[in-house]
Amino acid sequence: MQSGTFFDYALWRGDITFEESGFNDVDNLVFSFLAYADFQNVKVSKEENENGLTIKEYYDRLMASGGFPKDLDLLINEEEFGIFANTKRFASVLIKNYIDIIKYADDDAIQFSAMEFCFGKDEHYIGFRGTDDSIAGWKEDLAMTYRKVPGQDLAVDYLNEHVKEGGIYYVGGHSKGGNLAIYGAAKMDEALYPLVKKVFSNDAPGICNEVMNPIFLKKIDEKTVRIIPEYSVIGMTFPFPFSDCRIVRSNEKGLVQHNLKSWQVKGIELSLASQLDPEAAALDEALAQYVIDTKLEDRGKILDEVFDAFADSGKKKTVSSVRNGGLKELQRFLMKLADKNPETKKTVTRLPLTMVFGRTLMTLRHIKPIDFLLHNLSVPIGLVLIVLGFVFLFLPFHNFPLFIGGIFLVVTIAELVVLFYYLFLTKWNVKRNMLRIYICTILVALSASYFISGDVMSDFSCIIFGIVMMVLSFTALGRIIDLYYKDNVFSFIVAIIEMISMFGTGIYFIVINDYTSDVFSMILGVIFLIIGSLRIIDGLGDLVRSAYKRRNQ
Repeated sequence: MQSGTFFDYALWRGDITFEESGFNDVDNLVFSFLAYADFQNVKVSKEENENGLTIKEYYDRLMASGGFPKDLDLLINEEEFGIFANTKRFASVLIKNYIDIIKYADDDAIQFSAMEFCFGKDEHYIGFRGTDDSIAGWKEDLAMTYRKVPGQDLAVDYLNEHVKEGGIYYVGGHSKGGNLAIYGAAKMDEALYPLVKKVFSNDAPGICNEVMNPIFLKKIDEKTVRIIPEYSVIGMTFPFPFSDCRIVRSNEKGLVQHNLKSWQVKGIELSLASQLDPEAAALDEALAQYVIDTKLEDRGKILDEVFDAFADSGKKKTVSSVRNGGLKELQRFLMKLADKNPETKKTVTRLPLTMVFGRTLMTLRHIKPIDFLLHNLSVPIGLVLIVLGFVFLFLPFHNFPLFIGGIFLVVTIAELVVLFYYLFLTKWNVKRNMLRIYICTILVALSASYFISGDVMSDFSCIIFGIVMMVLSFTALGRIIDLYYKDNVFSFIVAIIEMISMFGTGIYFIVINDYTSDVFSMILGVIFLIIGSLRIIDGLGDLVRSAYKRRNQ
C-alpha cells in the first residue's frame, strides 16, 4: 500500500469500525489532531459534556455556530474536522469532558485544553491539545523545557478525575499535548495508573532534570510510545529517554515536519525512517550544547529575546512565514538579534558553530577547569594581564616589536576565522560580508608588511599597541556604566582603575611613539600586575557572592 497522511487513512479505513479493527498507532495521531479542536463557540450543556456527544454531533453544531473561532491560529480547520466526522469509524466516537482554560496573567499564562474520546468496548483516548504553527506556540513548547507550567498540574488533575475503573485508557497528545500526557501519566494516582494501556508522546518537548526528576519517567517507560519526525527539533529538546522511540517520515521539509498532518502512514502503521535527518541531528546537538552553556534562570530571558527577534516584534506569526522567507529572513533575524542582550547573541550565534565542528569538540570547553574560567571571565582576564605585566618587566625591548607583531598576527587569524563563520551563517553571501572582508584584507596586508619591513615593525608596533589599549579602555568604560546601577563597589572601582590605566597607556604609545624607556616599561608592568590581581580578586568575589545568593534562595 502506498503511503499517505492520516487524512488518507480516514479514506482507506474510514468504513471500518473500532469493533471490527481495534485502536492502532494511526488512530493515536487522529485523536491527537482532533484534540486541537476548539469548541468554545459550540453550545453544549454540562450534562451533554459529561455524557458525551459524538464527533458527528459536534461537527454539526460547530458548523451551525459558524465554525472554529477566527481569532485563533488552530492546527485544525472545519473541513479537516469534517473529514473524520463523516467516516463510519470516527463519526460515532463520543467526545466528553471537554475542557478549555485560557488565562493570561503577568506572572504566568495558562493555556490548557483536553478531551476524552470514547470508542470500541469501553476504550478511551484522553487527548491533550498541543501547539500549532504559531511562533507563540513554539515558544510555549520550549518554555516547558526549563520550567514547570500550570498546564502540567492540570493534566494530572484531569487524569485523576476522568480515568475510571473498568475502562481501558490511552493518553496522548502532540507537541505540548504530548508533554502534558507524559507528565500527567507519570504523576497521576498510583491506583489509577494500571488502567492506562499506552501513553503517546508525538514530537513533544521533554523536561529538564532541574524541573522533573527522571525517576518519575521510569515507571511509564514500558507503556510509552515516543514518535518524532525525521527533522525533529521540538521533540529533541530534553528528549524523553523512552525505550520505544519511532521516527516517522514526513512529506514536509525542515522545521515544518513538526506538523503531524505531514506524517506518513501505510495502512494502520506509521511509515518509519531509520534515523534522524543529519541536519536536524546537528541542530539538536547545538541546542543540547545551548542547554549546557546556559544557566536555568537565564534560559527564559534568552528564549524571550530570541523569539522576539524571530517573530520580528510580533510582525511574524507563524514558523512557516519565517521559513519561507529564506536568506532574507535569516538576515532579518540576525539583525534583530544584534540589538539584543550580548549573552543572548553569544548563545544563539554559537549554535551554527556547534553544528560545524560537532558537539564533541565543543564540549571540550566544558571540562571543569575550562568551564570555570569561561563562566568567570574576570579570572582568566586577570591571569592574562598578570602575564603581560611580567612581559613588560622582563622582556628585552629589542624583542618588543616582535612580541606586538605576534599579538597582531593572532588577531588577524582570529578575524579570518570570524569572517568564515559569518560567511557560513549567511550561506556564503560575499556581498553581505564585504565590510568584514575589507577589514581582513587590511589586517593581512599589515601583518605581512609588519614582518617584512623592520621599520614598519619598529614604528607600527607602538601605534598598534596604543590603539589596543585605547579600545580596552573604552571596554572598561562600558563595564563602569553597567556596574553603576549594581551594588558592587569593588568591581566598579576596579573598572575605573582599569579604564584610566589603559587610556593613559594608549595615549603614551600613540603620541610618544616610543617604548625604549626602562622606567616606563617597569611602571607599565607594575600597572598590569595590579590590574590583573584586582581582576582575579573581583572574579573570585563574584563566585563567593553567587554561591551565597544561591544558598539563601
